[in-house]
Amino acid sequence: MPRESECQASWSSTLRVAAVALALLALVVAALPPPVCSEPCPEDRANLVQNGDFESTPGAAPYLTLSAEDWIGAWRIRLGAVDLIDSSYWSPIDGRHSLDLDGSCGAGAIVQRIGVDPGRSYLLCYAVCGNVDGGPDVKTLEVRWEGVRVDSVAFDASAASYRNMMWARRQVVVKAASLSADLEFRSLTEGCYGPVIDEISLRELTPVLP
Repeated sequence: MPRESECQASWSSTLRVAAVALALLALVVAALPPPVCSEPCPEDRANLVQNGDFESTPGAAPYLTLSAEDWIGAWRIRLGAVDLIDSSYWSPIDGRHSLDLDGSCGAGAIVQRIGVDPGRSYLLCYAVCGNVDGGPDVKTLEVRWEGVRVDSVAFDASAASYRNMMWARRQVVVKAASLSADLEFRSLTEGCYGPVIDEISLRELTPVLP
């Protein structure tokens, strides 16, 4: 029968192994991508994003190109250029407009500053697809919250068409650190045919009562 010191050593070793296993599990969970959802986000709380569907901005059929420091409602073009696409050209997920993040043949980015409450968590939802006019087939983008990447997407548009853009909805939980936060969508696809976004919303998550 092992002595007490040997038992303690054995138990300490077991605890260390368990701690390592839990840490590895936490890393795996943290590395999981945000879920892809077929249904729209819940609308039981106010959408804090302004012009998230790009409908409040007059467009020009079939599209309107906007460059750095231009505005689309509350969205500022942070870099490059973007194309506001009319539904007469391809089908948005809803309404009349969607936004190609590659305008004038270069990767672009848009940003909006949103008022939030420090310490609160929010559900960010958006829809993504890809420009079907040309390659590459896989369009990539990233989403940043206060300068930190919170989501990245590689969307394969090879099977999409003007009338069936194969929109995918995504959800990400973000947390506010101050009274306002910058929400940014940035193309990582060089060229003329980039990722396309629509139906952006940010809603406060209901606190879990103890």
